[in-house]
Amino acid sequence: MVKIISVKPLADKTIHLIFSDGLKANIDIKPFIRGGISDELKDDTIFNSVKLDNLSGICWDNGFDFCPDVLWELAMKGEKQVA
Repeated sequence: MVKIISVKPLADKTIHLIFSDGLKANIDIKPFIRGGISDELKDDTIFNSVKLDNLSGICWDNGFDFCPDVLWELAMKGEKQVA
């Protein structure tokens, strides 16, 4: 299982991720802000609270989260991969 070893919030609701296999990617989170708890990510303070969780994924202070597998798949599909 690939783990996320680093996450950093960027401008325009994008996050920079580094995975345990060395893959680095910038992923746009805007398509996942679709109501409910995810709407709170529109607030920059909440969005910038992103951090690693204890399951090798990421989460925000409001409880919204992503598992590493979903983010790794997005990164592998070319979702703004970076060097």
